[in-house]
Amino acid sequence: MALPLQALSILHHLVLAASMLVVMVGSAEQPSGYRFPLIRRSASATMRYSDFEYHMEFKIGDSLVSAIVDTGSDLTWTNNSLLIDSPVSCPCDIAKENMYCCREVCMYKINYGDTSVARGFMAKASLTFGETTHESIIGSAIIFDCHSQTGNNKGNCNLYRDGGVVGLGRGELSLVKQLGLQNFSYCLTDYHEPNQISHIVLGLPDLVVLPTEDRKKTKLMDIEGQLSRYYVELTKISMDHQVLDIPKTCFELNKANGHGGMFIDSGSTYTRLPTDAFSKVKEKVTGRMNQEPKNKNITSNAGFTCYHGKKIPDNMPKMELHFAGGAQMVLPIENYMVLDQKYEEVCLTVKDAHPLHPHTFILGNFQQQNIDMFFDITHKELSFVERKCGENKHAAV
Repeated sequence: MALPLQALSILHHLVLAASMLVVMVGSAEQPSGYRFPLIRRSASATMRYSDFEYHMEFKIGDSLVSAIVDTGSDLTWTNNSLLIDSPVSCPCDIAKENMYCCREVCMYKINYGDTSVARGFMAKASLTFGETTHESIIGSAIIFDCHSQTGNNKGNCNLYRDGGVVGLGRGELSLVKQLGLQNFSYCLTDYHEPNQISHIVLGLPDLVVLPTEDRKKTKLMDIEGQLSRYYVELTKISMDHQVLDIPKTCFELNKANGHGGMFIDSGSTYTRLPTDAFSKVKEKVTGRMNQEPKNKNITSNAGFTCYHGKKIPDNMPKMELHFAGGAQMVLPIENYMVLDQKYEEVCLTVKDAHPLHPHTFILGNFQQQNIDMFFDITHKELSFVERKCGENKHAAV
């Protein structure tokens, strides 16, 4: 698999900032008088890989749009104001700290972690999910129109050029909450096979029984102040069936701030590990590469751990993530190593913790390739199974 690492790093810096939205608006309430219809049956929508992200296709009104699927944030917004009607009038009852009134219209302004700014108006719109009419679900949702920015940095609107973001967090503003979803699931196809179609299923009915063979389960944890995020309890990491010597304190989940936990973030490109855990993974990989990293002294946000090489060695071990309850997620080599043919480098796509989350594990979409993920909101449970995602429509359908 060959990917431009520089582009990967720059993009992730912006995407991580977008995932921070959930912190700012996670405790918001729906505007007075707004009631959103619950989903009574399942619908399947397509997702396509582009620029290190997965874009969900759906309709706003009669127009087809594409937006990044993000389990790490709540806000759903589009960068095309022509698709939006019925602006929400003042007073602004949603996320009051980020809202203000302008000519009797409820506006929003979001400051991203990378110092960029997105702003626009809030509106009610009709959303349609599904490939055909009989599969479609139409619901009203709060949409954020990102149509202007300020300052030298033009903001994240340029990043989400395919339409915006679909916020699938657990907060009040997310589609999960607004549409009354009891569950949803997705299966992300290979980065290096962009023509393959991924699928996301919204609201699987209770009467449908998921295939249980080889499917693993672990509890979704509630973290104070971060109730929007899908946290799970990671207990250890192993490679080549050997548990890495990571201090137990690294995995001690603090339910007050999320330290020691891992949250599932489809809007982030790659996985982040606290320094104590990352150093042990890096040590294991370095031993198998039989050479020191090219950039061993680089610890900045943009730095990857890379080695000289024209191919990924065949003896690289699989990585296993162990979760509370005994669930084990097996990451094949291609889910954590990448070949950059241009620079003849083999790079580790698991990185040291971000300065904003020094004690938290983040599972990015690169590591979720070919893993069928099922989020059970009602029972607060995550289940998953490793499989080739592009071979059929979806294991949950």
